Amino acid sequence: MQRKSSIFGFLFFMILLNIVPACGDDDDDDDNDDSAVADDNDDDVDDDSADDDSIDDDDDTTLPNGPGGFDQNYRSSSDFFTMMDGLNAGNFNAQVWIWYSSNIEPIIDQDSFEVPEGTTSIQEVDTDADDILDSLTIMVKMGNDYDPENNNWYYEVRDPDGTLRNIPPPGKIQICIECHKDFPATDFLAGSKLR
Repeated sequence: MQRKSSIFGFLFFMILLNIVPACGDDDDDDDNDDSAVADDNDDDVDDDSADDDSIDDDDDTTLPNGPGGFDQNYRSSSDFFTMMDGLNAGNFNAQVWIWYSSNIEPIIDQDSFEVPEGTTSIQEVDTDADDILDSLTIMVKMGNDYDPENNNWYYEVRDPDGTLRNIPPPGKIQICIECHKDFPATDFLAGSKLR
């Protein structure tokens, strides 16, 4: 199992660096057509989903929806927070620094939670521990009908400057899903306990 996990991790980071094309990279793949995700300049949140706010399993806290996408100014925006002081050891010998949308700050320390639509995670990734960012990986919680089998998460990879990468195609990135599905208690947010 450890060998399989290491191979997936190595392949994932090679994809992030655009060294290896994504598995199943197909421009005709409708599963990756995710134009509904907010872009850098789209600050609007869909108010129609306000009735779908999640309630934490361990608490009666009702959470607001998150921003619904990447924000170029996540480091300085009050819409995002981090529990980390900088790059920290993550999986597969990479270093990561994770930022979450502020709507989930009240529950991030709990052992079990579910997040509402629009919740966003931005992970800075240094794949070779040289203190130089290689990519940003983004997760956005979508509506209940997006991908129910995988907790309705949309995934994308960006360059360190925020430019969206097309390889792997944004959307239901299988290599991301394979890693994150091992964290069902925290709604696929794998790094919520990293400090």
